[in-house]
Amino acid sequence: MENVTISAFGMLKVYLPTELTVAPNQTVGQAVESLQLGTNEAIISVVNGRVVGWNYELKAGDRLELVQGIGGG
Repeated sequence: MENVTISAFGMLKVYLPTELTVAPNQTVGQAVESLQLGTNEAIISVVNGRVVGWNYELKAGDRLELVQGIGGG
C-alpha cells in the first residue's frame, strides 16, 4: 500500500526537516497530531496542491504539505 508523503515549509521545517510518510486512511488532523506538531498551531494543510481542512481523509499517494500560517495587522 502506498503511503502519504508529508513535507513542511516555513518555520515548521524546524520541527519536520525532512519528508516523512504516514499511512493513508486517516485525517489530516490525525496525521499532524502523530507528528506531535499540535493542531492548535496556525498550520495550513495542502493536499495535492489544494487547501484542505483537518477532517480531510488522506488517501494512498497523497502529498500533504504543511505551511505555518502567519498573521499580522
